[in-house]
Amino acid sequence: MSINSVSFGRTIKVNAPLSVAKHAVDLINTIPQRRGESRVQQQLKDIFYDTDKGRARAVAANGESGDVYIVSGMAGNDVGLLIKDRNFHIDEAKKTYGEDCYTYECIKEAENERYTDLLTLVLFETEEPIELDINYSNRKNRIKSIDIKI
Repeated sequence: MSINSVSFGRTIKVNAPLSVAKHAVDLINTIPQRRGESRVQQQLKDIFYDTDKGRARAVAANGESGDVYIVSGMAGNDVGLLIKDRNFHIDEAKKTYGEDCYTYECIKEAENERYTDLLTLVLFETEEPIELDINYSNRKNRIKSIDIKI
């Protein structure tokens, strides 16, 4: 009997800035290329193996200053839907009230808080017990190596 692993998405904490995590996500979501990062790209694709079920995304809990995570698979889809929903409600409020209106600012703040709360739930439900240390070269604008911490 063959048993396939079931994945509801992967969420892994990244010990690097959000910009570096976004660079890693670009490598995860693209076809392998012959570049200086090919070994790192394959390592990332092995870690985030469920991108056929949902793109990988880099997110920061509690805004830009919060912990950084990479989500993939069904969790990546969920995060994508949360972002789309938040943006939709903010855009509708902007159309209805205009940007210079107090009501618009209140709705925008409420939507961002709701997004953060729901994102926290998704991260909590799918977080793996490992962390990634990403060593990034600013000079070459590429990821040098990835270390997995258990």
